[in-house]
Amino acid sequence: FKEALTNSDTTLKQLRSQIKTSLLKKKVMEKLKEDITPPEESDIKSYFEANKEEFKTKLRLKIEQIILTKKEDADLIHEQLIGGNIPEKVKQSLEFHWIYKEGLPVFEQAFQMELNQWSPVLKSEYGYHIYRVLLKEDEKYLSFEKAKDLVKDRLVETRVQAKYSNWLEGMLSSAEIFKNDEALKNVVIEAS
Repeated sequence: FKEALTNSDTTLKQLRSQIKTSLLKKKVMEKLKEDITPPEESDIKSYFEANKEEFKTKLRLKIEQIILTKKEDADLIHEQLIGGNIPEKVKQSLEFHWIYKEGLPVFEQAFQMELNQWSPVLKSEYGYHIYRVLLKEDEKYLSFEKAKDLVKDRLVETRVQAKYSNWLEGMLSSAEIFKNDEALKNVVIEAS
């Protein structure tokens, strides 16, 4: 923990302050939510219909991959994978991921590959990749039923933000602010 704190250039005092502020904001938002009227089904449906593009999933691929540090090892394992002979050690090292077109450049060609086809050995900043596409999911729109909770959360969040903005405006307008011209004249800024 101390090492992570040091690496992030944050002091324990700063971290405590950040946590305290974060918890306070969360408490304020929870309190504001208490008085918010939940959106009606018709409001949710209207928002969904007007913003369908926001509820569209992106094209994605599920891949199986292995990343190696040495090109020679990657070439050897690639030959084994192409031949269908996957050693147990390699099987245990395979990882599964969902990837999107906007991801790492090393995965660009995956979107033109056939299912279960192994890629050539490809280099990235992380090492030498070998992967195959296991599943392709095209872009699609979420149904109203699947998007309903997301829409409801957005509408509640919008109402909470509006309520917070109104509260903050009220606080600022009721606050008395005085300008001390004499004190401002005496402020000295040292240029280094």
